[in-house]
Amino acid sequence: ADDYLNKPFSETELKARLRNLVTIRKQQVRIKRDLLAARNIQQSLLPPADQDFQGCRLETLYLPSEDLSGDFFDSFATDRCLYYYVADVTNHG
Repeated sequence: ADDYLNKPFSETELKARLRNLVTIRKQQVRIKRDLLAARNIQQSLLPPADQDFQGCRLETLYLPSEDLSGDFFDSFATDRCLYYYVADVTNHG
């Protein structure tokens, strides 16, 4: 149950609570949708999970602590080195 009323209750209070519950539910749905969109954007910015560099295979398993996380990684190669970094920008890790 998300709420309750003691008997006897007024119709005005019942309607007000129902409006609030509907508003809260709509906000929860919107937040969930927005978090999913943000997660998809975040995932699209990550480098490929599998990369080759001078005969070596680099495989990455990205498991953030939450659906949308401040955790990210990236890599880039030069002629001689492969640079790989991991970061936690929200300090939850």
